[in-house]
Amino acid sequence: MIYNIFIFLVFVVQAYEYIFIVYILLSFFPVNRNNFIIKMIDNLCEPFYHFVLRFLPHLRIGMFDFSPIYIFLILWFLRIVLSKVATLFL
Repeated sequence: MIYNIFIFLVFVVQAYEYIFIVYILLSFFPVNRNNFIIKMIDNLCEPFYHFVLRFLPHLRIGMFDFSPIYIFLILWFLRIVLSKVATLFL
């Protein structure tokens, strides 16, 4: 039972990674920010992104911002930890 909970959490983290990729791609294109789906993606990603950027510096090279790498590293680490903990409950 606990194993299934941790596997579900791994799935949620992985789904958040995909949503964050869409959030990054949306920043490259002029889109209507009043669209419901885009607002939902912004509301899911911006709080965590801005929370991380409060503590870590921006990674800017020229006009490109590589700060989302922080988010992917945190989510990658969280996914690995959750999957390792899940294997303890097998």
